[in-house]
Amino acid sequence: MKQIILLIFIFSLSACTGIDTKPVVPIQVKAIPSVWNVSGRLGAHVQETQHNAGFDISFNQKNYELLLTGTLGLGQIMIKSDAQTLLVNDKPINSTFKHWMNEELGWYFPVQKIPSIVFSRQTKIDTDWQIEVMSYQQLNQTNYPRVVRFSHTSKPIKIKLVLSNINS
Repeated sequence: MKQIILLIFIFSLSACTGIDTKPVVPIQVKAIPSVWNVSGRLGAHVQETQHNAGFDISFNQKNYELLLTGTLGLGQIMIKSDAQTLLVNDKPINSTFKHWMNEELGWYFPVQKIPSIVFSRQTKIDTDWQIEVMSYQQLNQTNYPRVVRFSHTSKPIKIKLVLSNINS
């Protein structure tokens, strides 16, 4: 009788180990589309301050338009960048995006790196940022990042992106 109970116990435990818990390996997209956009939510923790915004980024080659929308839709900033100019709310800025954002907010968001993260799965994009893709989502039979975390390597800056819509 003890042997039968022991066998039933062993079989019931072995049934639990048969559940596959491996993470889904994302399918890598080969090429970055020339025109595409992504939208979602951005949370930035800088020192003791928390910033939250909605974002919508449209890319055309290396040019982009970034729309940041404040919490509850209050306040918007439109940033347009191409090879020669940076416009913030349609006003020309004589600076790079990184420099302008550091001057205005004390931190910057590496917009130019987003295509490599979304399509090429690159997480080692430069020495300033450590990047971790926390989860993936399937859109049009392709797995794209859903939650991406950026941690600045030398400053107390952490950024979390939740990508909700990717159109390529």
